[in-house]
Amino acid sequence: MVNRRRLAAGFTLIELTVVSAILSIIVTAAVVQLPRANSSLEVEGRKVLAAIDLLSQQAIVHGTPHAIEVSGAGYRLREFRSGTWVDKRLSGIDPSRALPVGVQLSIDGNEGVKNFVMLPSGEMTARGFTLLDQRSQETIHYGANDFGRLVIIR
Repeated sequence: MVNRRRLAAGFTLIELTVVSAILSIIVTAAVVQLPRANSSLEVEGRKVLAAIDLLSQQAIVHGTPHAIEVSGAGYRLREFRSGTWVDKRLSGIDPSRALPVGVQLSIDGNEGVKNFVMLPSGEMTARGFTLLDQRSQETIHYGANDFGRLVIIR
């Protein structure tokens, strides 16, 4: 007589639990190792930093002050030419940039400062800038490091 219990195919509850626990540990380890997705605030901060770097180089090369002029919903790239500030178009880049909905940009320095000016000497008139996401209340601050470069300072 054949033992019917031995012929039954399948896994016991203990075997399934052990395999499930091992898979959970592996998945958790893999997720922890994944790089953190950048928030939209960090992405926007990198865009502002790139604009500042580009305008700073333009100010040095052309010998004229360049600026980022902050408005309510965004900012504009500007150049001081013939005694007045004019829009600065760079390689087809639109001089005005809209910020994502709910994101606010403020320039560090005196209250109410609306321009981040880059001078031909390589100096800047502001110490940094702050981005605020009004929906999540997340804030990212960028300030100058020991070498005068703007870096993220949470």
